[in-house]
Amino acid sequence: MRNDEGIRGTTRELVNILSSPKMQNARSRDRGRSTFSPPTT
Repeated sequence: MRNDEGIRGTTRELVNILSSPKMQNARSRDRGRSTFSPPTT
């Protein structure tokens, strides 16, 4: 048995968390500071 299922499950959870409205608000609010993500200009 390979570890792909576990990895895929966690990735899906992360995607769900990142695409939740609360995280969207936090990301758009932090985009000006860009403390943890590189600027995408």
